[in-house]
Amino acid sequence: MQKDLIRQLRAHISWVMFLSYGIVAASGTLTWLLLNIYFDISIEITSIIAFGVSTFVGSILVYFLQTFIIEPIDVLTKVIANILAPEESAQTLTIKGTLLGRELIEKLTDNIYKLVKSKEAESQTSNSNARYIESILNKLPVAVMILDNNQSLAFANKEALEFIGSEQSESIGVPFERIVNLDFQGEGDYKSWLESSRQNKVHDKRIWNRVKLSSKNQVRYIDLVAHYSKNDSLNQEVVLVFTDKTGSYSEDENQLSFVALAAHELRGPITVIRGYLDVLSDELNSVANDEQKGLLSKVVLSANQLATYVNNILNVSRVDQNELKLFIKEEDIISTTKETVDEIGLRATALNRKIILKSPQNLPTVAIDKVGITEVLNNLVDNAIKYSYEGGEIVVELRQRGDQVEVIVQDRGIGIPSSVIGNLFKKFYRSHRTKGAVGGTGLGLYLSKAIIDAHGGQIYVSSKEGEGSTFGFLVPTFASVANKLEQPEKGIVRSSHGWIKNHAMYRK
Repeated sequence: MQKDLIRQLRAHISWVMFLSYGIVAASGTLTWLLLNIYFDISIEITSIIAFGVSTFVGSILVYFLQTFIIEPIDVLTKVIANILAPEESAQTLTIKGTLLGRELIEKLTDNIYKLVKSKEAESQTSNSNARYIESILNKLPVAVMILDNNQSLAFANKEALEFIGSEQSESIGVPFERIVNLDFQGEGDYKSWLESSRQNKVHDKRIWNRVKLSSKNQVRYIDLVAHYSKNDSLNQEVVLVFTDKTGSYSEDENQLSFVALAAHELRGPITVIRGYLDVLSDELNSVANDEQKGLLSKVVLSANQLATYVNNILNVSRVDQNELKLFIKEEDIISTTKETVDEIGLRATALNRKIILKSPQNLPTVAIDKVGITEVLNNLVDNAIKYSYEGGEIVVELRQRGDQVEVIVQDRGIGIPSSVIGNLFKKFYRSHRTKGAVGGTGLGLYLSKAIIDAHGGQIYVSSKEGEGSTFGFLVPTFASVANKLEQPEKGIVRSSHGWIKNHAMYRK
């Protein structure tokens, strides 16, 4: 770059010299012609005079060129060469003289030096600030990663490098998904959030709790904060902040694992008990009196409820470990709902509640896992029974909404305070107002949401304290996804995370 710049400046000087020679030659020629036209002088004398004039003009021109153009430009060339030269070979230049050209170049040279020094100072300040910020980030007790527009790692602080078990030099430029594996246990994952942000936002932020992070045979549970910036000038699209919560979350996981193990061991005996109760009910139905039948009915209800609790615990454990598998295929939602309502109707009758099923005669078939949806219906209707008043009605209604079918469970019970609605679908959550009065594990709604999310549907609740509650969910019609399945008659198998996070992509 240095040689090219100097070469260009010297080329311009050569052109100036060439033009100067042309002017000198032109002045001599013009003088010779004028003398021949207007004066009767011999050719020898004319030539001598013309040569003298051209020499005079040339001397004056050379003086001015040397003083005002060539010397200043040469000095400027040396200044630029000195600035571009390596620091150890740079020299200090002095410019003498008071002529206009030299004064102009002297000021210009001074300004160039000042500009270069200011840029160097800015660069040093910028580098110093960057090192200062990096030092602060490396001292933070949280992991910070910066991803570029290609979702490759652009920066990772010390804590983040410990998270991923890698050195900075080994990780920079590597795609983020190859560095860590994130398992999101709630609604929405990082990839779907990023796609939505890229399409709809200039800046966006999202927080996830209880995310399972796997990297190089190491598993942690974290809280994750992501900040998105569109068209960032530094090519820093996403900043991720990880907070290690392995200690607190692992305790919950260990507790749940223990409970799941216990529930698994209980499942066998409970199945045997329910089998014997069914046989006993059939045998005693013709000989038992009403009181005995009532007692036997309560025993059956308790055994069924215990089986539901055990199943919920086991399935929640599978959800959290990403091991719950659903088999999605074409099913009739009307018959599925009716079978569930008929089965749980015994419990409703025993507790003096009435279940009413409302459904149009014709509804499109849906793409669901029948066992999973049955479990969701059981949980929602069972909650409606528990939280409604004695003698109350529970309405289960089916309706079509576009390419989805909606299932609604409505009661006129105690209702839910608006302050706790946002927590209903969290694991183990139970309102302090009902913990002592109503039995339960706090897992039913959490599991129901996981199953509905897995179907690519939505689950919701609306309630007013003292007036009852409405729970509902939507699942896709089979027609809306059938053309996306390779073998519709065999269905599609999906697991509890990442598998049907956004079922909308399967619709027409």
